[in-house]
Amino acid sequence: MSNRTSTVNTGTALIAALRIARPGDTILLASGNYGNVSLSGMNFAGQVTIRSANPNADAVFTTLRLTNVNNLVIDDIDVRRPLSTSAGLNTGALTINKSSNVSIVNSDIQGSLNNNAWDDGHGIVVTDSNRVSILNSNFRQLDAATIFSRSNDVIFAGNSISEAREGVNISQTRSGLFDRNHVTNMQPDYAAGDHPDAFQVQSSGNAGSSDLKFTNNVMIQGSAGPVGGIFIRSEAAASGVRHSNIVIENNYYEGAYRHAISVSNSDAVRVENNTVLMGNNQGVVPAIQLGDVRGGEILDNVATLILEHRIQTNQNLQFANNVDVWDSQFRTGIAVSSLFEARGTGDVDFSRLGVLSGSAAANAGAGFRAVADVGHLTASTAGQLASYLPQFEGNFTAFA
Repeated sequence: MSNRTSTVNTGTALIAALRIARPGDTILLASGNYGNVSLSGMNFAGQVTIRSANPNADAVFTTLRLTNVNNLVIDDIDVRRPLSTSAGLNTGALTINKSSNVSIVNSDIQGSLNNNAWDDGHGIVVTDSNRVSILNSNFRQLDAATIFSRSNDVIFAGNSISEAREGVNISQTRSGLFDRNHVTNMQPDYAAGDHPDAFQVQSSGNAGSSDLKFTNNVMIQGSAGPVGGIFIRSEAAASGVRHSNIVIENNYYEGAYRHAISVSNSDAVRVENNTVLMGNNQGVVPAIQLGDVRGGEILDNVATLILEHRIQTNQNLQFANNVDVWDSQFRTGIAVSSLFEARGTGDVDFSRLGVLSGSAAANAGAGFRAVADVGHLTASTAGQLASYLPQFEGNFTAFA
């Protein structure tokens, strides 16, 4: 293990330093704008770290592209991608392709910051890669904050997403953990056909996704319009393409979109201890909705509605201990004020989103349980990596 530290101040110098880097090395980035940087064919036998030298004045990239890169940690950088035309809107500010053992930590991924997400490209795009973790990072004013496609073993945890048209899109991905993220104040373009969700799993090509776990996420709509929460569907279900082994546990959704938690065309699904609320009662009553699900458990949730699709029939589902919350459309269920304290305005206090002690939901053990570090992981970089990376060695879903 080398443990050398060097400092660079240009993209060219960074590439040169990486070409001679050895496992354990750290390359510090002096403050400044590095422009467009492409790293290719850099395969290290052990972890090499790139980090901003000054945490109060991060190194800034316009775009950063990783192709065939292995064992790299990128810590505390900014990627700011201003766009003046439509060119490149479907590409990412930071792309990871055909790479493995890559971690993006403590970073800010941003679009043009012109108060309009409709003219921005994607944030991070991960394709054909393995063991990619994105931790404790902020995504603002983007088309899709992050895209995972044709990849295995991914972690997206402790991140904050705001002012984006879409949150996290997932296709043909096996083994993924999406934990403690905060998604709010989205900016969907409904006229352009947006189907906005905090997390969306879709089919791509001839394969679905499997072994996905969504835990401890907080999704709050904001003022720009209705936005979905966790939406899972196979557009190629008629051809036999399905998703499998899906766990959706201890998530909080507040908004006015039917698909608060929606799962279709999937096998072996567990939806447990989630809270789904309507918020300001403007729009459609949100629901936990299931269609064409084969085998699963819907347990201990607190929700305005739990629906089964009338046409896409489910098989072998168990429902137990779910609590019905009052909604303005169907006018049934327990009053919100009997289950939750008033949230008020301003910043969200995540520690107070759980059900009230002594309420019917608390007595039943149902609903979201408050957890620490939603949208921001307080551990050091080393602590974050030590907490999450060992989970690559197991099955994320732990679905029995």
